[in-house]
Amino acid sequence: MMAIGPLSPSAGRAASPVFPLGDPWAAWSPEALRHHHDPRLRAIAHASLAPNPQNLQPWVCELHGDNYIILRNGGERRLAASDMPDRQLTVGFGTFSELLIMAAEAEGYAVEMGLFPEGEPWPVLDYRPIAIFTLHRQTPRRDPLLDHILERHTNRTPFDLARSVSIQQLTAIRKATRKPERVHLNLEPGLATKIQDITMRAWDVWMISSPSTRLEVARVTHIGNTAIAAAPYGPYVSDTALKKAAGSITFETLSDPNSVQFKANRTAYRRAIQTGLAHLWIVAPQFDRKGMFDAGRDWVRAHLQAIALGLDMEPHSQALQDFPEIGPYVDELHNALGVSTPARIHMLGRIGYGSAIGPAPRLPVEAHLQS
Repeated sequence: MMAIGPLSPSAGRAASPVFPLGDPWAAWSPEALRHHHDPRLRAIAHASLAPNPQNLQPWVCELHGDNYIILRNGGERRLAASDMPDRQLTVGFGTFSELLIMAAEAEGYAVEMGLFPEGEPWPVLDYRPIAIFTLHRQTPRRDPLLDHILERHTNRTPFDLARSVSIQQLTAIRKATRKPERVHLNLEPGLATKIQDITMRAWDVWMISSPSTRLEVARVTHIGNTAIAAAPYGPYVSDTALKKAAGSITFETLSDPNSVQFKANRTAYRRAIQTGLAHLWIVAPQFDRKGMFDAGRDWVRAHLQAIALGLDMEPHSQALQDFPEIGPYVDELHNALGVSTPARIHMLGRIGYGSAIGPAPRLPVEAHLQS
């Protein structure tokens, strides 16, 4: 990798950006993807649409010279209770990076990526670079998956049980990944039922038995369009959803397992999980940052291929989380899927035909830039 001069001190932190009120869904348009003058900004615009844990969008980018991008962890938005080692966050940096590379290649740039150039940060992500991207001119090469980026949304609706997913479709999804040997598939009903059962019980631990993880989700949820526009990241409840809700939605009702709204959310979640008859999971050979990062790269490619085939995907991270109470469920899931130590499952999700949904809010490109 070419030298780019001294980097910012590893001990530093990204400044917290200020978000002007605006359309929190504006990023999901062809115009938003192409209106920046710098091709690196156009690549970042694509990458900012990546799936990531709880939609926290922690990505911070520095532009250096004419052809460098340094990707860092902003540090402000993380799941300290449920994602203690920032495993899910690292997966999200992988999804972001894969879209960035795909978009840059379509613009006519070869991308050289140096991953964790100052070492893998432990026990949590710090401000050391996640990756340094060097762009070199080449003939444009457009990955067909990029054509579906504006259609890719995480679909949490119940899937249509009258429409079956075929092994041919699942095989095509696996083939679209960078490391297909790490991608595993299931259509067998008995195993699908096991996955559903473990996932639902793990959700109850995450959102009922463990107050710290339940409150963590409620705290990062934005309620109402005004709050979403002011901070377009994290889980959200739009004005439209508020009008349709079974009860009042407030921080208190979101965090109270006895509230009408909480019970309605749990019921809706279980209904969706129980329609998962086709599953995909991604395994890393060991528990390290690179395996997490690579799982993210493959997850977003699999998701885009599913969209290309007219399918939907939803991740099931509940039994893959990293807090003490969830440990037995992590072990149970690995045993059910035949994954032994030191290997680790980093992504699991259901695949099927869901109802039409809209996108999640996104920060503007400028919010991801750090000078």
